[in-house]
Amino acid sequence: MNNEPLPLHELLSQFLLPAAQSIPLTRLLPITGTLQTLNQRLAHRPLLDFLNYNLRGIGQVIFVNNPISGLLILVALFIQSPWVGVMSVVGFLASTLTAIAFNLDRNSLRNGIFGYR
Repeated sequence: MNNEPLPLHELLSQFLLPAAQSIPLTRLLPITGTLQTLNQRLAHRPLLDFLNYNLRGIGQVIFVNNPISGLLILVALFIQSPWVGVMSVVGFLASTLTAIAFNLDRNSLRNGIFGYR
């Protein structure tokens, strides 16, 4: 039995988030995480799947594998500078189409890995 006191951050988390420990975050906020179920649903819809590839690729720039994060980043780029937004779209479309043309790994493509290189 360990009688050492808990660190302050652990004590605070026990008092502040007792109910949240039993409920996974993806259940509270279904748009969080990597949304791999979306990849599975869009596998048979080529146009939406292509959009998913590209939005995930934009999000991968900041190491976030989530199409919603990619959409938010793209909107922010267009707000900051429409020219930068357009050039970003041209860049990630070119890289994604190149990955498709070279028949690279589909799972990596679906996770946006080729969209930011």
